[in-house]
Amino acid sequence: MKRVPLNIVAALIVLMIVAMIFFGWIVMETERGVRDMGKIGRLFRDLAKIPASIKHAFVETASHPGLALEQRFGTVAGFKQIDPDFVDDGYLLLSRVNGDLDSPQVELLRISDNKVLHTWRPDIDHINSLSKLKSRFVKLARDKHSGRYRMVHPFLTNDGGLIFQDDSPLVKINVCSEPEWTIDGVFHHGLERAADGNYWIPGTIEPSSLDNKLLKRHRDDSIVQVSPEGEILFNKSVAQILIDNDHQGVVYGVAPYESDILHLNEVQPALFDGSLWKRGDLLISLRYRSMVFLYRPSSNKILWMSIGPWLNQHDPDFLNPEEISVFSNESYRPVMKGAQKMFNAHNEVYIMNLSSQSVRKPYTAGLKKFELRTISEGRARILGNRDVYIEESNHGRLLRLSESGDLRWQFINRASDGKTYKLGWTRYLSNADLLPVINRLNTVNCGDK
Repeated sequence: MKRVPLNIVAALIVLMIVAMIFFGWIVMETERGVRDMGKIGRLFRDLAKIPASIKHAFVETASHPGLALEQRFGTVAGFKQIDPDFVDDGYLLLSRVNGDLDSPQVELLRISDNKVLHTWRPDIDHINSLSKLKSRFVKLARDKHSGRYRMVHPFLTNDGGLIFQDDSPLVKINVCSEPEWTIDGVFHHGLERAADGNYWIPGTIEPSSLDNKLLKRHRDDSIVQVSPEGEILFNKSVAQILIDNDHQGVVYGVAPYESDILHLNEVQPALFDGSLWKRGDLLISLRYRSMVFLYRPSSNKILWMSIGPWLNQHDPDFLNPEEISVFSNESYRPVMKGAQKMFNAHNEVYIMNLSSQSVRKPYTAGLKKFELRTISEGRARILGNRDVYIEESNHGRLLRLSESGDLRWQFINRASDGKTYKLGWTRYLSNADLLPVINRLNTVNCGDK
């Protein structure tokens, strides 16, 4: 056997190293959108993703995609009253991953007796078939089929229907779970109804409305206003709002190390006038900037903004004419596109007075005691008696805590296999919230649905 000269072997090794460096450089430049590498760039990027795709396929077949991030809480399952002297006359609009089903559902649960009053279980695959969506962020048949779909933050309408999405088209179903309308697009995170009866929700503009090569692959999140009939009334890029208000540093002032540089996760409409806002103004939450700002869509003006003290937050709410609350995940990512980690040991609920900029944290004791630590997602609603309702989305737990840190009740989303599963942005509903629709739910007959 003829030996290959050592210098040829060394040259081949050097060429392989150079080729690997060149390959990696093209993939990085293409992924970051720094320059257009054309078809070869897209080909190399897709080739680089093959190992991750193979890993994803094996992980998906080995475990349910809706499993909680950690298996906690021992064997506790379902709803449990903790304070025997406390009576909660509210309801849960319970969106969750049900490990015992192969399709999503939402339940309306009466807290006082843990009774399910109504269930919605739409045919998601049929709903997806109504869409003509073409998006680089989601493929409905692959990513959002019935077995992977989560009915995120469903809103109960006065006719007994639900409006929901899952990083997908926005969908309205009727009280019997039949589709009434859909809006193509990538809608995501929370849906809220304004005082005028229209809805606000985060969306995504494709292709991006920003004409800038540095942000070519930027995910252009937008705030979208939708009518009850399913018509888009307003759709504006959040990045463009910041630029229009001379806050371009928020968009361009940080290296574009990923496409999702802002990560819009809440559009909360004001239902009453405040010291710094008017009814119809919006609280906007940008997770990856730890930023919340107050925006007036009628004039395209940012009225107030704050970066922190919250960290990678979700769910800002108007509390009273002076104050807002913000549920803070208190999490961070130590490396680019890496796994998120807790910065502090527990989540936090901040209350900020917008006039004085003073901040208080009245629920710290309970959050620490019961180890609330959803790294992403999560909801918090401060109730009339100053209790707080919290969804620990990643870990499948709901709690009602008093201001002194006492636990009123909890719900653990555990399936018959003994495992806990994620929640889907539930809602706490009061009697007043449910009053317009309760008769419809009590009298409807959906047959076998």
